[in-house]
Amino acid sequence: MRQLRWAWLCAFSVALCVASEVSAEAVYRFRYLRMPPGIEGFAVTAANDRGQMVGEGWRNRDACLLFWESVDATAEVVPLPAIDSIRIRHMNNRGQVVGATFIGGGTTRAFMWSRESGYMELGLPEGADSSFAHGINDSGQVVGMATWWDPGIWPEQVSQATDYGTGAFPIPIRPSIIRPWRWSAEAGMSVLGPQDMLEGWAMDINDRGEIAGFFTPNESPTVRHAATWTFDGELTVLSTPPGVLPRAMAYSIGKLGQVAGACYDDRGHAGAVFWDRDGVPLQIGPFPGTAARPCDMNDKGEVIGSWENTESEYSFLWDRRRGATTLLLPDGAPGTAYTINDFGLIGGSNHGGWQPCVWIPCSR
Repeated sequence: MRQLRWAWLCAFSVALCVASEVSAEAVYRFRYLRMPPGIEGFAVTAANDRGQMVGEGWRNRDACLLFWESVDATAEVVPLPAIDSIRIRHMNNRGQVVGATFIGGGTTRAFMWSRESGYMELGLPEGADSSFAHGINDSGQVVGMATWWDPGIWPEQVSQATDYGTGAFPIPIRPSIIRPWRWSAEAGMSVLGPQDMLEGWAMDINDRGEIAGFFTPNESPTVRHAATWTFDGELTVLSTPPGVLPRAMAYSIGKLGQVAGACYDDRGHAGAVFWDRDGVPLQIGPFPGTAARPCDMNDKGEVIGSWENTESEYSFLWDRRRGATTLLLPDGAPGTAYTINDFGLIGGSNHGGWQPCVWIPCSR
């Protein structure tokens, strides 16, 4: 039934052949999604295997969540509590959505939303000031990061990061403790180790409860380890490819334990990396630019992300069989991809946002 559904969807979309210098095998059909009058939409930022999609929007300058039942549906507008803005990171196959709401002063609250249960804040670890949810699996287990703002701790070590994982969302630059956490309905929220880390992020979780993320050891503030955790907290540090600095990040994890992330070379350029189920790293690319970073990966090991040169930033699709493909809009302009489901449906926006769109694979 799902294969029939995808074939039907492809028949009603605008044709686009996606090609690049690396591969021209992937053929997609592109379309912009429907928006209700008076609503501004940023992008499709999460999609599940049922073809449901969510994104961020505004109505009269009030932040709202956008929900599409399918690529043919008009976005449903979900009102939220009084907040400054919203960031949506992931949606599971039960339709549960996670992310963070900004409530003022740079403070965030991790949340979960579903049609059945509505909006719910996931809380904070003890003493924390902010929380942000990044991933959720089909069991409803959630992972993310929490921040303790404390000017008295490591005052000389001010975080210079401009993002916490995807390059999309800035963190305030001030002394802080940042820790990864896991959450379940039964046990609530608890922090992942090691306890002596300077900072850490949990970015994704698969259906086996395996978590992907990264952390900085307290004794080595210039080092960043890509890592995985079991839901019980057992830590594994991922190795890095030859010739890169000890600065790596894991963003996404598949059902078999394969991981997508990024490493930095000796010139400070980010490169996209795929770790197989045995933890062996493989560099994704090469790309005709100075930096490449993954954004999402499905359970089949298909990775989407972005690469950039001095002129612009482009989104790519990669897998081990076909290599890399650049995702373009019908006019040849670069698009921005944020999410991919197990059927290869890619959600994103036009370059710069404000027009939610999808790339639909017609071979499935």
